[in-house]
Amino acid sequence: VLNVWVPNAVDKSLALGDPLESKQVGDTKYRLFHVEGTFKADLEFRRFPFDVQHLPIVLQNRTLPDSSVVYVLDAAVRAQTQAERLESAGDSTSTIDSIPNWRVDQALFTAETVGTTANMGDPSADAAGGLYYSQFVTDLQVRRDVGGFLVKNLLPLGLLVMATYVSLFLGYDAVTSRVSMAITGILSSAVMLNSVTSVLPAISYTVAIEWLYYLFILICVALLVIDLVGSSWAAKGRKRRLRWLTIGSRIAYPVVVVAAAITYWAVFG
Repeated sequence: VLNVWVPNAVDKSLALGDPLESKQVGDTKYRLFHVEGTFKADLEFRRFPFDVQHLPIVLQNRTLPDSSVVYVLDAAVRAQTQAERLESAGDSTSTIDSIPNWRVDQALFTAETVGTTANMGDPSADAAGGLYYSQFVTDLQVRRDVGGFLVKNLLPLGLLVMATYVSLFLGYDAVTSRVSMAITGILSSAVMLNSVTSVLPAISYTVAIEWLYYLFILICVALLVIDLVGSSWAAKGRKRRLRWLTIGSRIAYPVVVVAAAITYWAVFG
């Protein structure tokens, strides 16, 4: 019964070892083990930095199927609140929530099964149902400190948004400066985006934070188009069209930025 292993441990030889304490209370045998190691988990970053990650620790018997071993959560643990579950075993006055820039939301304990449709020649296995093993899973749910992350990484982008908006108040006789500010915004945001996403592993999909930078780059491209069209109309003396373009762009810019921020927060926040 004690021949268990941890399927998601980096060290596949990780085992229970010798018990720290062993005793029998009535018909109940009690053994206390301390297991320490590094564990693997599949992480999903599509909502980065609003992502919520699950860090499981899985215990499974090496040899006995679920017909012989069933894991059950202790009634006392089941009755605990999340605050009690997150208390440190070494110091009850502190919590296990000590990961920089992350916070642990909850600790979940579940009994599961895993197996194969083949019975592997085991005569005790159901010939039709295959061979399954019981698992006991401890799942820690963690999420980022979004507030601190956004202030640190999006404040520079916000300043760029304001700087490029100022370019709309320059005359078209200063079109070189207007174009320069838009191009600078594109290049600066590209560098900032690379810095923000450098903490992520090699992934092939777009994460939430990237959409903000892509939108800003698109706005800068729109500013370039406005600058070129406005410069052309100014050279041709089309003052009426130029006036409407100037007023429209100054109104549309903040409207687009605010609408994008609200939509982004509604989708990812």
